[in-house]
Amino acid sequence: MRIIQYAPMRLAFLLVDDNLQGAAGAGVTTEISVNGQPFQPTKHLAQEIGDGWYTVDLDADETAIVGPLVFRANGDTAAHEWRDIHQVEEPLAAVDAAALQEIVRQEIEQWAVQIAVPVKLIRLGANG
Repeated sequence: MRIIQYAPMRLAFLLVDDNLQGAAGAGVTTEISVNGQPFQPTKHLAQEIGDGWYTVDLDADETAIVGPLVFRANGDTAAHEWRDIHQVEEPLAAVDAAALQEIVRQEIEQWAVQIAVPVKLIRLGANG
């Protein structure tokens, strides 16, 4: 899953017993490894949803470093560890009106050259 840098995040996971049934009341521990660093406990405890499903919240500082974020969860009544890998990515740059107008102007100039029409003859939209 793609996680935006500095964005709080809720992860959901399933723990199962030896019979592959949901491990309810599993006494869960959760850890993350950020960008190859050693595993550390998550700041928040996992919350049980039901039937072996749990969630854990990650804070903004837990998603602050760009790169792989490896998540793992164990439970004392769960036979199998949950393992997951996510990618923390920088947020997309915001584009304001002036930047958008500049992009459109450059595109119009490129098209004007390609179709051999003066820029002043190219109109955008029905209202020109």
